[in-house]
Amino acid sequence: MAVKMSGADFKAFVADDTIWPDSILGWLEDEEVTVNGKINDEDEAWDKCEPGDLIVIIAGSIRFLDRNKDDIELTTLAKRWLKKNNTVTLLVEVTRDNEDGLRSRIKLEGGKVLN
Repeated sequence: MAVKMSGADFKAFVADDTIWPDSILGWLEDEEVTVNGKINDEDEAWDKCEPGDLIVIIAGSIRFLDRNKDDIELTTLAKRWLKKNNTVTLLVEVTRDNEDGLRSRIKLEGGKVLN
């Protein structure tokens, strides 16, 4: 099942050494990741996404050179990462008339407005 996250969360996921398998001696294969609904070439999502982008991880596997290790689905790894984190970055759309009220409400609920 596909995993959705913001570009900010995707960048944090990719950079989090604690979630990736120890010393990956292998490669990522058959990855399918969309950025804002558009399927991107394999490097674009990893390198060029913006914090406010909507990222959907559809497919991909980490294949190990060591055949004694089972492959790991990229979506499984993303779900593990999301589960271990207690915060989420939201991309929200609101009319300009309601912006101040929404910003205040987010802060009141203990959230942080990033932009």
